[in-house]
Amino acid sequence: MSCWDHSTDSRGGKLSLYFDWGFPEAWIEVPETGNARRPGARTTGLTIYLRQAAGWRQSDVSRAFPGWQAHEIHRAMNEGSFSRRTLAAVARVGKALGDREGTAPSEGPVSDAVGRPVRDAAVRRVFAHRDLALSQETLAALGDRSVDEAVGAALSCRDETDFLLRLSPDFTHP
Repeated sequence: MSCWDHSTDSRGGKLSLYFDWGFPEAWIEVPETGNARRPGARTTGLTIYLRQAAGWRQSDVSRAFPGWQAHEIHRAMNEGSFSRRTLAAVARVGKALGDREGTAPSEGPVSDAVGRPVRDAAVRRVFAHRDLALSQETLAALGDRSVDEAVGAALSCRDETDFLLRLSPDFTHP
């Protein structure tokens, strides 16, 4: 379990408390938008601290989310909706987690709790941007399709019917 402190003020012994509580990793986020509790001189960004035997060590990469870099996490936390770069980073980290845990993308609690809502939100956004209608039934029909598959089909389809056709196993690209 990691600790994420969005108050951005890690002074006053907070990191010592996180260490004493046994957190293996702590993130201190200074958001792009102002925070009344943020000291004015703090630079925006995310700092990752990894627990070592003698204390904390700063790192550019998360241990809890293998390969996820501090600047990528910061971008994801500050975007109004996920960009393609963030979705690609999340997919990359998800694959690394799956490889580490021995699970496939459609297995495990994170897939249902995070993967499908992220995928569905991305598909909704593409459809809205392209001024195409999208029903809840079509989203429900996506099943275990990955973000990449669903967004790829959404970017190239003509309508909902074509979208579902492009996701069928028998589809051949025109």
